Amino acid sequence: MPGRPHSGFGCRGWTISLGGPEVLSFRDQARILGDLMNREIELRTPAPEQAAAHLSTHVPAPLAAAVLDYWAQMSDRRIEASRSAERITGRPGRTFRQWATENLASFR
Repeated sequence: MPGRPHSGFGCRGWTISLGGPEVLSFRDQARILGDLMNREIELRTPAPEQAAAHLSTHVPAPLAAAVLDYWAQMSDRRIEASRSAERITGRPGRTFRQWATENLASFR
């Protein structure tokens, strides 16, 4: 957790799921980036096998499968944001738009 020592807030051995103020689909993220860059961003959805093969080069196959399953659920329904980062740090998390605005040069 940036700005706060891990060992200093009593959660040694815990598994903490970090979440910010919103949960966005890839389409939501592309729309926001497009708005900020004043252009449309086209998304192409890879075949599940292609996505799994790509992710599996970076993480173990079971984790890749779990991530793909989570992403598939994102397109079907809205998921409530956990806001756990705010509860842990005491500061509100930044929205994707705020983060993207601060890092817009990386997307150009």
